[in-house]
Formats: sequence, structure tokens, C-alpha cells
Amino acid sequence: MTETPHALQDKLDTIVNLLQERSFYSLDDTDKESLLTEAQGLSERLVSAQGIPLTIGLLGGTGVGKSTLMNALAGASIASTSYRRPHTDRILIYKHEDAKGISKEHLQSVPSREITHRCDTIQQFLLCDLPDFDSLLGEHRQNVLRFLKHLDILVWVTSPEKYADRRFHEFLATVPKAQQNFYFVLNKADLLFEGKPLETGYEQLDSVTRRFVDLLKEKMDPAAIIFYPLAASEAEEGENLSAWNQFPSFRQQVFQQRDIKQIAAIKAANVDVEIDRLSSSLQKEVSTLKNLSTVLETLTADLEDRRETWRQAAVKPIDLWVDTYLKKEVLSLQADPTCLIGPGYPIATLLSRRGENRPEPAPGLLAGQFQPPDSVMDLFQGHQRLILDRIHHLMLRHRLPDTLRTEINNFIDTKRQMAGLKTRLSDHVTVLIGRHAPRSCRGFKLVQSLCYLLLFGFFLFAVGGRPSWTAFLDAPGISNAIRLILTIITSLFGAKGLAALGSFVLLNLFLGFRFYRAYQNRLERRAGKMVGGLKTGLLKVWEDELDQILERIRTFHSEIDAETETLTEVTGKS
Repeated sequence: MTETPHALQDKLDTIVNLLQERSFYSLDDTDKESLLTEAQGLSERLVSAQGIPLTIGLLGGTGVGKSTLMNALAGASIASTSYRRPHTDRILIYKHEDAKGISKEHLQSVPSREITHRCDTIQQFLLCDLPDFDSLLGEHRQNVLRFLKHLDILVWVTSPEKYADRRFHEFLATVPKAQQNFYFVLNKADLLFEGKPLETGYEQLDSVTRRFVDLLKEKMDPAAIIFYPLAASEAEEGENLSAWNQFPSFRQQVFQQRDIKQIAAIKAANVDVEIDRLSSSLQKEVSTLKNLSTVLETLTADLEDRRETWRQAAVKPIDLWVDTYLKKEVLSLQADPTCLIGPGYPIATLLSRRGENRPEPAPGLLAGQFQPPDSVMDLFQGHQRLILDRIHHLMLRHRLPDTLRTEINNFIDTKRQMAGLKTRLSDHVTVLIGRHAPRSCRGFKLVQSLCYLLLFGFFLFAVGGRPSWTAFLDAPGISNAIRLILTIITSLFGAKGLAALGSFVLLNLFLGFRFYRAYQNRLERRAGKMVGGLKTGLLKVWEDELDQILERIRTFHSEIDAETETLTEVTGKS
């Protein structure tokens, strides 16, 4: 049984789009070009054979007078006030009660209402009143866009108040219809003449017309613009039309295609047979895509089974990178000699791992500062090549064409993947290290201060002597304080004082070294935690790389399955 013209056109459009937009693995360029030429020829024949009735859609904003224009076209009041509505998602289809309408099958996904009439002058036409474009939101807009494929002609209706509406021109750019089937109507043009001299009205009409056409040129080919200023209310009421009112020309232009539509029905004969013959040529591609789908399914299962192996493969290169290259950087960035006071600070300055010629780290860490070395990336790349080799092996086993090899290489794109992995690894290190600023060491400084202060107190007690300190403590006063100070000064220049001073210096150095060692241990522990966190985090980045590869494979697999389903529908074979 012959399919409807719309169904045949949908099938042809699908074939043409497939041939234009993707590479067929089972067809060479010559065969593909031949099929495309044949499909486009059939499509042109089918377009010219779309049969009656001619379907005309009126689309515009709120209050532009679409219903009035529809009645004027019909020469009768077919769009009564009971059907008019400024805000709805429902499409109103006006048809003669004896005429053939759009099949219910094609209207299943589009909210619509069919309204019959007995106006014989437009029996060969379907007039469709589309929802106001400025009331369309979300799904309503998509419903209208889906319905537009059933239209032969689309009449854009606007008015002097609406012609510059930004939403109108944005919606115009989204409509998937041939621009040569557009007609633009500036309705209610009589508003430009109300209460004004005729000359002024013509000047305003000319100004609005030029501005409207200029706006249209921004969205479409200027050669395709067909524009009519008119006042449908004059035509509906049967008045003598104003000289500027181009309604008669518009009506003649729209309805002149009636005979063409009547004749074109004959041309559709046997087109469906030729389309079936054309689509059967694509059956080989269906088999190729199914084999490719099997390859991708097998590969996905293999990679999931090798997840632990993939993880273990990264342990060695990550340990190499962190222990050899990053640990020193972590220690350097965490080092803060100002945590040491007294002799500990100069000791740290002399013995610090920074070294005299080592530059100070930048205050802000820049992305990419910690790039993994090539030796590490080579280890990672080797495991990614194994995936590519596995795919090629599966392709050979399933006898897939060589043209697929290039497609797979582009899909895997090891070089691009490695560049992305290198960036992600570097960014992870930068973020983690930058997030761990050196910790506050107030408590550590307090302990040092107390120890040095206590040592200084012992030193003063030693050089002051017990008698002087006992006298001062028993009777605190200025005289005893002066005696104590003089005793300390005198003792410093004696053998006892020099011995005490030497001991004081040595004990200070001893404490300085002990605190420096404690500071180093503290730094090593913190760096060790950071290194452990780095290794865990970098291992997670590598594990995520496998997930990303799997996701790309699944996405590609879904695309292949969708194309297989589309081609199966076109060829009619499973």
C-alpha cells in the first residue's frame, strides 16, 4: 500500500540527511554521491506532487488580526469568535467539510482542533491558525515547530505595533521551513493612516515597510522576502479597499497554487516504489553498524573487567612522579622557617633544603605549574594504546571495513586524550598543594619562647650568685636590685661568669638544634600526609580517565545504535 506523501517525504528527508551528514562505512564516495543525487531527485519530485489540499499556516503575535485575515481570505466568516483565542497551545485547522485534512496520525504529537466549514471558494485549502508566537513557551513552541512540516505555505502576520518585536524575529530564525514559502503580511496598516493626511500615512507606511524588510534581511535571504502591507478588516467587511491595501495581490499569490496542487497528485505515483529501491541500497550499512555495535559492546565489557588492572597500572608512574619530583616541592612549599625563634631560625636558614640559590615560590600557584614528566606520561600512554589495539583486533575479527579505522582513531584520539589527562593531573596537584597552606605555629613558638626564657633565667641566677638573689628576693628594693645587677655584671667578666656565658650559649644552640629537628619532623609528617593524599587523588584522576573513555564509547555506541535504528526504519529490514 502506498504511503502518504508526508510519510514518503519524511523517509526521503531522512535518507538525504544521512547521506549528507555522516560517512557511510560500507559505501565509497562515488556510491554515496550517486545515492544522494537519486534521493534529492526523488525528493524534488515528491515536493511537487504533494496533492491537495494546499495547507496554509498563519503565524503571528497576539492581536495582529490573524482571524480577520483568515475570514478575508475565505470571503466568509469561518473563524468565528468562539474559536478565537489569544493564549493557547492548540492549533486550529479550518477545512471544508468535503475536503481531505491532515491525517490524525501526523497530529498525534501536536495539540490541534479541526474546524469544518462550507465555504466552497476555499475548498481546496486548509487554513491553519497557529498559536501566537509571543505566548509560546517550552513544549508549546516545540509543538508548533513540529506542526510546521505539514504546511505548504507559512504566512507571517504582524502589525505596526508588533513588526519590530524581538521575539518575532528570534522565532523566525528557528523555523525549519524553506524561506521561499514564506509570506509576510503587515496587517492593520490602516492604523498608520488614521487621523493623518494621506501623504503622511504613505510616508509612515514606507518607513515601517523599509524598517520591517531590513529586520527580515538580518534573518533570511533578501531574495526570498515576499511582503504585503494590508488591512484585512477592510476586505472582511467588503469595503472599497484603500489604494495602498495589497490584500487582492496577497490573496491571488497565495491561492494561485491551487491548480499546481491538483495536478501534482498524479506525479506521486510509484514514488514510494523508487524510495524502497533506494533505501534497500543502505541495507549493507545496517549490517556494518550492527557489527560495530557488537565490537563496542565487547570492548566496554572488557574494559569493565580490566578496571583493577587499569588502576594498578597507574601505581608505579604515580609513585615515580610524586616521590621523585613532587615531594621536594611539597616540602619546599610547606617550609616556614619563621616558625623557629632564637637560634633555631638561623640554623634553619643555613640548613634549609631550599638552598641559597633556590628561588622563592610564587605567592599564587598557577595552573600547569606541576606538569607530569614525559617518562610518567609514556607509562600512561602505553595503557591507552592497548585500548586502541584491542578495538582494531575486534574490528578485524568482525571483518569491519578499513574506513572505520580512521573513524575509530579520531574517536579514541590518544594524543588529545593524553593532553587532557596531563592537564587534569597537573590541575589536581596544583589545587591540592595550593589548598594546603603552611599551618599556624603559634603553639610551637610559645613552647620555644618559654624554653629560651627559662634558660635565660637559669643563666641570670648562675651569674648573680645565690647570696645576691636571696637578698633581693627576701627584701626587694632598689638597693638590693642594684647590688644584684652589679654582681651579675662583675661575674660576667670573671671566670665563673664566662663559664656560665659559655654554657648559656651552648645550651641555646642545643635547644636551637632540638627545635629545628622538631620543626623538620613536623614538616615531614605534614608533607607525608600531603604526598599520600596526592597519590590517592592522582590515582582517582587515572581511574576517572577510564570512566571517561567508557563514557565516550557508550556515547558512540548509542549513536551507532540510533543510526542503525534509523536506517532500519528507512530500509524496512531488521
